[in-house]
Amino acid sequence: MNIFKKLGFIKGDEGGSYIANKAIKISWLFYNIALLLWSVVELIQSRELTFVFIILLAGQIVFWGFYLYYLKKTSG
Repeated sequence: MNIFKKLGFIKGDEGGSYIANKAIKISWLFYNIALLLWSVVELIQSRELTFVFIILLAGQIVFWGFYLYYLKKTSG
């Protein structure tokens, strides 16, 4: 734990949580767009869906599954 303090990581406050949340959202969007573009290029070149597209779909299923689960859990 001490090594994280030496590297500049400190216990997060409200502002740090907000920044981390924004960074996670932007990186999630980047990875999804990159995988989608890669899948489209491979679909055009080989005329078949590849493993990249399966990873993209699996990631979307996991994200939206947990999103709906926690939405239902917190709403009632």
